[in-house]
Amino acid sequence: MYKFSRSSYLIVATIITCVFLATFSRASSESKQSSLAANGIPAEKNMAVSVELLSNRVEAAFLSGTVNFAEPLTESRIIGSFGKGRNRNPKSNLVGAFDLNPFLDLQIGENGTFQAIVGKLTGDVMFSNVKLGLADGDGELGPLPPIHVFPISLGFETTRFLDSSSVLAEVGYTPFVHLGAIGSRNAILGTNPQLGVFLQGGYKFDTGSATTKGASQDQSSESTGDYIMRAKADFQLALDDIVAFSLLRTEFSMDLMTWATGWYDIAHDDLYHSVGVRLRFDLPAQDGKHFDLTFENGSGEPNFNKGSQFGAALTITF
Repeated sequence: MYKFSRSSYLIVATIITCVFLATFSRASSESKQSSLAANGIPAEKNMAVSVELLSNRVEAAFLSGTVNFAEPLTESRIIGSFGKGRNRNPKSNLVGAFDLNPFLDLQIGENGTFQAIVGKLTGDVMFSNVKLGLADGDGELGPLPPIHVFPISLGFETTRFLDSSSVLAEVGYTPFVHLGAIGSRNAILGTNPQLGVFLQGGYKFDTGSATTKGASQDQSSESTGDYIMRAKADFQLALDDIVAFSLLRTEFSMDLMTWATGWYDIAHDDLYHSVGVRLRFDLPAQDGKHFDLTFENGSGEPNFNKGSQFGAALTITF
């Protein structure tokens, strides 16, 4: 008979939490989405579940599962927050808004693959100059001014092995600037592409020991029982429908997503990175179902493994 380990219980609890957060988020953003639907802004999909076959230097094939839940910093989310009501200082032209959003990233697989369980609760403090124009109070779109977004987060990092766990606080800055039309796309710095700088601080606990190998190993300079202090810079870019083609009488489209994240370990004078590219094949008749080909170098938090891995995944977004 199979004996459940503590990591099995954690994985089950995490998936249940993901479902709860998705339900809560969908309900809380419903009014915001409906008021903006007339302006042609599509509904946001904030949860993705993948089953992935991985390959790296350790072995030719690994099985991995990924659950990602987040409310991304989108145009509708920012405008909806300002449209809910304004906190304005009568002696200045600054308008403020606040938005609270959960985030959970679960990347688990066989020993030898990248591992990460990262969760946080983020409050986005946003300011803009009312003279430059904002969304009206009823949610109608107005001119989009530069908006200064300061994410403040509290969260945790661990892996399915629970060999170490960290508690982190994070503060950052992400500008929201309307860049205008680039080709057929409306480019907005802060949503796509995304750019942010952050400062992270916390403590790393020793919660057990595990025999890991390859891409599952912790290769950071951060020791258990020690404080954490990092600077982080993050860039993400997504290009939708870069190629459209027909195969076996079925229409496909292809998206390109790429990211580059760097950390400077202030406490231990070390550098970490995670860079990657993903080709996503969409089935237009099957909304929310994708086939992904991904290459990534550097695992990122919490292990900061320096290895590379290639993956082919079936992904469902909703």
